[in-house]
Amino acid sequence: MSHTATPRGVGNIGAELTSFVGRRQETTDLSRLLAVSRLVTLIGVGGVGKTRLVLRVASERRRDFRDGVWFVDLAPLDDEALLTQTVASALGLQDQGTSWPISRLAQFLHDKAMLLVVDNCEHLRDSCAILVDALLRGAPGLRVLATSRQSLGLMGEHVFPVQPLSVPEEGTAISAGSVLHYEAVKLFVERARAVRPTFELTDDNVRAVTAVCRRLDGIPLAIELAAARVRALSVNDLLERLEDRFHLLTGGSKAVLPRHQTLRELIGWSWDLCSPEEQTLWARVSMFPSEFDFPAAEAICVGGTLDRRAILDVLTGLVEKTIVTVQEHGGGVRYRMLETLREYGRAQLELAAEVDEVREKHRAYFRGMATVARANWFSARQKEWLDWFRLDHSNLRMAVETSFDEPALVDSGIELVSDLWVFWFASGRTPEARHWLDRGLRSPSISARARTGALARCAYLCVIQQDLVAVRSITDQLENAAAEDWDPADGGWSTAFVLALAAMSEGELARADELLGQAYEADSVQGDLQWVQDIRFCMALVKAVRGDLTDAEAIGQESIRTADSHGEVASKSYMLWCLGFTAWRAGQPDEAVTRTREALRLGRMLEEDPFVTASCFELLAWIAAAAGESESSACFLGAAETIWSRSGAFFMTIRQLKTYRDECTATLHAAMGEDRFVRTVAAGRGMSADEAIAQALGESRVEKSDRGDTAGILGALTRRESEVADLVAQGLTNKEIAARLVISQRTAEAHVERILNKLGFTSRVQVAAWVVEQRGPVAS
Repeated sequence: MSHTATPRGVGNIGAELTSFVGRRQETTDLSRLLAVSRLVTLIGVGGVGKTRLVLRVASERRRDFRDGVWFVDLAPLDDEALLTQTVASALGLQDQGTSWPISRLAQFLHDKAMLLVVDNCEHLRDSCAILVDALLRGAPGLRVLATSRQSLGLMGEHVFPVQPLSVPEEGTAISAGSVLHYEAVKLFVERARAVRPTFELTDDNVRAVTAVCRRLDGIPLAIELAAARVRALSVNDLLERLEDRFHLLTGGSKAVLPRHQTLRELIGWSWDLCSPEEQTLWARVSMFPSEFDFPAAEAICVGGTLDRRAILDVLTGLVEKTIVTVQEHGGGVRYRMLETLREYGRAQLELAAEVDEVREKHRAYFRGMATVARANWFSARQKEWLDWFRLDHSNLRMAVETSFDEPALVDSGIELVSDLWVFWFASGRTPEARHWLDRGLRSPSISARARTGALARCAYLCVIQQDLVAVRSITDQLENAAAEDWDPADGGWSTAFVLALAAMSEGELARADELLGQAYEADSVQGDLQWVQDIRFCMALVKAVRGDLTDAEAIGQESIRTADSHGEVASKSYMLWCLGFTAWRAGQPDEAVTRTREALRLGRMLEEDPFVTASCFELLAWIAAAAGESESSACFLGAAETIWSRSGAFFMTIRQLKTYRDECTATLHAAMGEDRFVRTVAAGRGMSADEAIAQALGESRVEKSDRGDTAGILGALTRRESEVADLVAQGLTNKEIAARLVISQRTAEAHVERILNKLGFTSRVQVAAWVVEQRGPVAS
């Protein structure tokens, strides 16, 4: 099975977790510059606040961009070969094409009015410059905000230096009432109050506070780190320690310190204030390329003087010192460090000669987790495991990278990629899976057994991506490898399955049917229910297309029983679509609609699985056209086209299915005429996936208002959006809404954003007031 995704219309920038201090002039200037320039790069030293500033401006301007504001963090990415795929994934594009080459990404964006924020470009500067230049040339409605420690060096680029926050100059007359308009002082006071609520700026401490801010050159990260010490130190003590350290650093010079030295020395000072155990943990968690959870930290960082039982307390100490930050995700917590702090910790890990040991622990842990995830995927926990994969993708990527860097671990790397097989598909990262498999296949250290498995999976990917030239080459190699080094654990079933998929793509359905039967009958496949379900799906679909409807129905119902017995929904959603198609071909349109709608509902449970969603839209369009419901049919065709255009795939690879779409289109042309058909399809393309699903399920409803000032901004809320709006009116947070509706917090946030956009509001308070006005007070 293959999966795709569709971008959310409003983008992926979340709410700020801490107050945004100062930068009024920079925000205004940057916003104006963005209005006249298509590429603006914010440059400045690490910790100066580039990311916070760019996110603030992007958030304020999001309503100016029809297709949303999208954020891409490149800090965790080391392999430039994955740059384009990383950008595509951040846009919500789950690709089934051969890859996301720059030209194809530019083609997708060519008609979009979108703002793309690319953060932390410095370590991939040349690759970022090539990518951004190509996207801007190919997409006239695209604008880019980038952050880097140096410019990208492109024609037309506007460089925006980000300066430190304002501080009182030496000798300025100061008092508690006269310095809060200095941004650095205001930031210090706000962050100090966060750790000590009773902290106040007074005439007694104002000189020390301003001196601290001045010594730190107004660098936001440095100020935040220093302010966190107010939990245990007075400001005078804080200043004394800073002055001692800087005196040693500068040799007594009173000249202004270089900012990068200031930040480095402040981090070093923070390091010195940590206990030996905290220093050890800081260094070891720096191995994580991005965020991590506690079980991972516990497993990977234990050893030597750091006892497993102490890790929680030591990690809590790092959180309290703001070295590590905490983020909530669906009832659990994740940890991460700012990139500057992570780099410092990695340097300390190298000094301790522990890099290789900790990297191997990291690889082994996530290798084991992948095995557990694969074993538990076919269960009622699919959404939980898919969320795990998305959150730990950077760690899994690093584990694969580590494996392929060591000749002795190449086979283990292939196994890791294979164990994550279904996750690459479900999260839209099939090009990355092929990237890793290709890399493993190039290694001279790969064994014959691992090579056979990697070739089979590569061929599978090529079939899904419709790269039939590569399929033929790889299947030839597979057949030769199978003859020479038959894998008893495989028994040849995967080769037969891949050959069947290739036959399906080429329209050779009789051969595909025969090969699928061989794969299904192999003893070795029966122990893996996911592969069994994949084969059953293809068998049922081939038989349905060929007209063997009784056999297709029987296979489909057997697959549904298997899924239900395990609480599984992913393969069930695909098979329900297939059974819907089978019912339609059997002349049972009502049953076909019922089954297709159920497939949509299940797909929505897994974050609106876009590939099955698009296929459902197609089938509903065919059914509606045959029933004379031309408007609905054309709308569904448009909604499907939006998803297909982002996926590079079409209908489970069977060529004959396109015939039904062509017949549907011809029917609609005859019934509606060219102009009306084009307009209605365009309306369908303009719907979000959520709106199209709501229409397909009969959930759409339009709220009316007697208020003149809202009459022009009210949109059709889906049933789910109406539920979310009611919960917002009850005062629930996004996390609480997610728990109430049994959805992810990210999905809840997306619903709230869509509600704000549809109603033209900017705050939850406005939503709550609107709900009360429309329906009366909401019961809590």
